[in-house]
Amino acid sequence: DCATSKNDTGARAMHGNSGELTSGIKAPTFDGTQACASGDADLFFPEGPKERAIKLPIARRVCSSCKFCEECLSYALAHDVDGVWGGTTKRERRNIRKSKNLPSPRSMALLMDTLVK
Repeated sequence: DCATSKNDTGARAMHGNSGELTSGIKAPTFDGTQACASGDADLFFPEGPKERAIKLPIARRVCSSCKFCEECLSYALAHDVDGVWGGTTKRERRNIRKSKNLPSPRSMALLMDTLVK
């Protein structure tokens, strides 16, 4: 989801705060024109199979029309965020990381911690 209040990172991004986190990838800085800004935040956090079947296609359409979609996806791939971001689910992002041989957000955080110490 481009950003919603159910997720702290998303909530910060929704309000324009782009704090850099351990991955070095900043949270998207929205300008209020993101496609998800005027919709129902719950659309991006469907719970249960029935709700996912109904809401996921709608959330994907919203994301596909958004100029921030690629930035959202990049951020979500680097961080362990819930919900739909950049038109993808958490499971789909995990599969993308595996297929592109990208480290998990947790692995990156652990690596960064060891490098900083």
